[in-house]
Amino acid sequence: MSIQPPATSVKPCPVCGAVLRGTADSCDHCGAVREFGPTKIEVARTVLIGGIAAPAITAILRPSVVLLAIMTVVGLVAGFYVAYSRHAVDRWSAPRR
Repeated sequence: MSIQPPATSVKPCPVCGAVLRGTADSCDHCGAVREFGPTKIEVARTVLIGGIAAPAITAILRPSVVLLAIMTVVGLVAGFYVAYSRHAVDRWSAPRR
């Protein structure tokens, strides 16, 4: 039977290594901040890629204005969902200088 060490409530900061509480959302030492979910740039990038890629593929296969408009909306929505499913974790970012 293996004995696990007790869980501690402190951990190192991923950016600078200073000691943090386990529930801390920012580091007092370096100013790093924990972010949840995608940033606005990541959402905009995936929505733009989806909004361009889906109608481009549709235009190659069957060029129809109505179908292109529908596929543009589908691509925009798919890009939004990809951004939120891909970046659905918390992560630490260094402070902007």
